Amino acid sequence: MAPEMITSKPHNHQIDVWSLGILLYELVHGRAPFRGNQIEIGREIIKGDVKFKKGCTDDYKDLVKKILVQSPDERLPLVMVFVHPWVLYFQNKYKIQRAPTASSESSVYSDNEEEGEEELENSEDGDDYDQEQDDGQ
Repeated sequence: MAPEMITSKPHNHQIDVWSLGILLYELVHGRAPFRGNQIEIGREIIKGDVKFKKGCTDDYKDLVKKILVQSPDERLPLVMVFVHPWVLYFQNKYKIQRAPTASSESSVYSDNEEEGEEELENSEDGDDYDQEQDDGQ
């Protein structure tokens, strides 16, 4: 639970970024960063002291610390997570290509996908469905 939820402060989309930081921590460590009963966990979250196991890279620790910031306004925006050195390392290592953004001039669909989309649009008039019903299918 993000600090703004615990303290009953207004929250926005940055609460999801906090959750991403918690998941990132759990994936690397195999446990949550804050442990105990509900009250203890709440206190730990408000305190904000995150401990890392040995062997974590400085880039990883930097990313998690920038995500698990108490103030939502100071928390790393989601768009910046994708250009953080730790994320870029894995993007390059595994040759992951980022999808074009909505503001990009390139199309999100390949030529085949666009054609397939047109085919779907043409079949939505119900003719195919009626034929299947007439054939007993």
